[in-house]
Amino acid sequence: MPSNPKAKGRAAKTTGTQQTTTKTKRTKTTKKAPVKKTPAAPTPEPSAELTPAELKFQKALADCSPQERVFLMHKLARKNNTEAAILANYSPRTAEEQGARLLGRVRVQRAYQAGLEAAGFGAAEVLDDIRALREFDRSQIEREVKREVEEVLELPAEEVVQELLARERALDEMLSNLGEEENEDLAKSLKARLRSLLKERLGLQEELAVNPAAKVIRRRRTLVTDRVIDYDLARERGLLRFIKGRRATKYGDVVEVHDWVDGVEMGGRAHGVFKDRKVLENPDGSPLGGMATVIVLPNNGRDPAPADEETGPA
Repeated sequence: MPSNPKAKGRAAKTTGTQQTTTKTKRTKTTKKAPVKKTPAAPTPEPSAELTPAELKFQKALADCSPQERVFLMHKLARKNNTEAAILANYSPRTAEEQGARLLGRVRVQRAYQAGLEAAGFGAAEVLDDIRALREFDRSQIEREVKREVEEVLELPAEEVVQELLARERALDEMLSNLGEEENEDLAKSLKARLRSLLKERLGLQEELAVNPAAKVIRRRRTLVTDRVIDYDLARERGLLRFIKGRRATKYGDVVEVHDWVDGVEMGGRAHGVFKDRKVLENPDGSPLGGMATVIVLPNNGRDPAPADEETGPA
């Protein structure tokens, strides 16, 4: 079918118009006013470079939960397990168990050890703590409390008889000064008490007639003074680190502290005063029995070798 030249001309005009419109649109887009850029914020000063130990600690800390991190930071600030757990918003009722359980977690223990290394907790700090433990006196965190107890005493019967006679004389005097008509009920009570004392005294005198050295068991209520560890006083004086633990008994909570003997022993071992030696023979010098395998480790020059090792085998 022959093409229509007019149609072709209109199509060409339309295409040209579209291209012109497209070019015009593009030109208008490029002619828009440039957007003003907001000036960049000043670059903050670079923080001080972390040491390898600090980087290790930060990495280990990131593996812990937020609550575990709070606990760790308080532990590294020399709080004990219970205090650190309470400050980390654990229940005070279970804080003691929670503190021990937290340190038992691998990630928490790893971060704790890394934190100690990052804080420079070395031999000098260990020796300082040992010295403080050796010089610690538990009286610094003790207080006196009084409690009522029942004592069981064994007394001579003659001594008890004299005590009963003195009580009887006191009651007789009370009755003579008290008009029975004024207070009949009180008079009856005093008379009953007097009869009871008289009966007890006569029984003891009968026993003394048979056995002049007779003894009597008496129970007496009295007050005794105890010295106990004051947890609040220890916190106030910053000495909580010397408290070993607390256990509940039927008489109440008992707070235990580290003993100064522990500090002396640890200090002695740190300075080489005490040395552990393994004995492979009986007290009489005979072998322990059978063949024993002895593993000799190099001492790296720390201790002089025994005389038999210096000379060597014969």
